Amino acid sequence: MKFFTKILMGFCCLSMFEITAQNPIIKHIFTADPSPIVHNDTLFLYTGHDVATEADTNYKMADWHVFSTTDMATWKDHGAPLSPSTFSWATGDAYAAQCIERNGKF
Repeated sequence: MKFFTKILMGFCCLSMFEITAQNPIIKHIFTADPSPIVHNDTLFLYTGHDVATEADTNYKMADWHVFSTTDMATWKDHGAPLSPSTFSWATGDAYAAQCIERNGKF
């Protein structure tokens, strides 16, 4: 029982420290829900773009951004090719991007 108590106390002490990511891929905008695709030796990353401010109480996913890399160190931002307003049937925010190849296009 003493061993279990010591282990539990150790975990409690460790939980007091804040742990955050130290090496984010995208640093200039807030993104969410990444969807990776590899095509011709290039990794493409499709993400939602969160434009919420600190005063907002929820996410505000304005559009989808595309990023690519061939070396996992240097990333190119291709901008936001699509937003929910692109689609007549879409409502709300741009959540959880996913892309597939069809007829040679993505």
